[in-house]
Amino acid sequence: MYKTLFTIFISLFFVQYSAQSNLPLEIAEQINLLKDKLKNTNDDSLKIIYTSELGEQYFDYNSDSSTYFILKSLQFIENINDQNYFLTQYKAINLYNLGDLYSFNGEDNTGITKLKESLQLFKQINDSIGEADCLGIIGSVYEMQGNIELALNYLNKSLSLSRDINYEESIALNLNDIAFIYAVQGHIEKAIENYILSSQISEEIEDYETLNSTLINIGAIYYKDLRKTDKAIEYYRKALEISIKSNNTGGLLYCYNSLGMINYDLEKYAKAKIFLLKSLSLINQIDNKEGEIYTYNGISLIYHSENKNDSALFYAQKALNLAKHYQFPKVIEYSSRNLMNIYEAQGDFENALKMNRLNIAMRDSIYNRATQISTAESYAKTKYKKQKAIDD
Repeated sequence: MYKTLFTIFISLFFVQYSAQSNLPLEIAEQINLLKDKLKNTNDDSLKIIYTSELGEQYFDYNSDSSTYFILKSLQFIENINDQNYFLTQYKAINLYNLGDLYSFNGEDNTGITKLKESLQLFKQINDSIGEADCLGIIGSVYEMQGNIELALNYLNKSLSLSRDINYEESIALNLNDIAFIYAVQGHIEKAIENYILSSQISEEIEDYETLNSTLINIGAIYYKDLRKTDKAIEYYRKALEISIKSNNTGGLLYCYNSLGMINYDLEKYAKAKIFLLKSLSLINQIDNKEGEIYTYNGISLIYHSENKNDSALFYAQKALNLAKHYQFPKVIEYSSRNLMNIYEAQGDFENALKMNRLNIAMRDSIYNRATQISTAESYAKTKYKKQKAIDD
């Protein structure tokens, strides 16, 4: 689990949104249609299908509504009190999506429990695609927790199974994940090589979500590791184009943040502020807590550069509070360092010292987890939502 503006200038948003719900109009219309169907049916099987689909429609936009309908679908399944392929498949899919939601909203242990239940059900009905998806996302959650050994175990199983069944979407995603861990370990050439392979497969099968993620990750290597700003902008621009093409608001958020920070590093503060404010305008449209945190941090840096330290402190504290709530060690480390600098500028050395201690604690925690194993073949960074067609 992953797109915005560069040379292309967008005055507002690249997609129309429902004024009432902040949902894209296409999604809002589909949700209304499904709700009407649900209201007008007495067929238990159709109720399972409609509530499950409603959960998926809400997935990227409203976690509470998504969770509500997924749980409704699971309840309909339990009420039938039977076991057949249809019921087992829908139970597996619902548990998959529920585990995904829990995990990426900070409830990792609950999420992993649901995902493992889903994995067993996919195995039970010999659904190899579902099994590969489950293995991959469990690995991703373990990576978020910093448990690299378990992350690698599940991700390698996902990659192996995906190759066995020629599941190209999952292969591309796993290559992207492999590249990410190579990058973390400093094997930049291998990382870029795997990213390129991933992007080629994704583009061929028109998997724009993984393609977008891969292009963003390549941009991040050139920006953060190789410090080649022009190449970074080139790949972020490509990611932007894909984001617009695929209506990927999460990618749009990420690219705005990245472009904002590149311009900040280049001391082009006015331009950086434009990008970061555009990112800020997208926050309420999707559930992307990590992206939201980085946006707040970026805005705080801009205000800090303008000597508006009260505003800088406001956004930096929002960032740290969210990072603590969702237990993102890497983001806590970054946010605490940002706050430390702001407190120092204000002459508040007591709080600056507290932030310094928190920063060191998080940095040590991340380092200790990262060095638990010496070799890595795959690493999941991209939020991946299962999108599997259901046979009639």
